This record gives sequence, C-alpha cells and structure tokens, in this order.
Amino acid sequence: MKFPSLESVGNDFDARGAKELDLPKLKRIGGNFILEGTRLSALPPSLEHIGGDVYISSAEPQSLADELIQAKASGILKGNIFLNRLPYHGGPVKLI
Repeated sequence: MKFPSLESVGNDFDARGAKELDLPKLKRIGGNFILEGTRLSALPPSLEHIGGDVYISSAEPQSLADELIQAKASGILKGNIFLNRLPYHGGPVKLI
C-alpha cells in the first residue's frame, strides 16, 4: 500500500494487514493508527502527531514497538499502544 503524497489523515488510519506500507510524507493522524499485521519496521519518518492509540500485533518487528515507546515518551503519540489488543508498555513483542 503506497501513498507517496499523503500528509494527513483526519481520523483513524486502518492499515491492518497492508503489505509494503509506504507513507513517506505522512505527518499527522488525527485518530487511531492500526498497524496489525503490516510488519512495518518503523514509523513514517515525517510523522509528527498521532492523536489516538496505536494497535500492533506480535507479527510486527521489535523495532516498531521500540519506536512507538519513544513516540509516546516524546509526545508524538497522544494515545496508548496496544499489542494484540492489550495495553503495551515496553518489552519483547514476540512471546516465547
């Protein structure tokens, strides 16, 4: 799923299951960002604001989860992080 010119989403952005997600200019998401099953390794480089929660699954790389923790700490992410629909506050994404 490629959106080379997309800069802003006013509400939720549901990318669930999208492969090869490419959002190089995305700066703002007004609501939730649903990334379950995308296997995205990092947030879009220009992202400045996520107004809601972010949903990921254990299929996502650890690098994405770590970046989301940093986004929350820096104020980019206003909501919370959910891993497999449960609150996530850090630690391993893959359960052994």
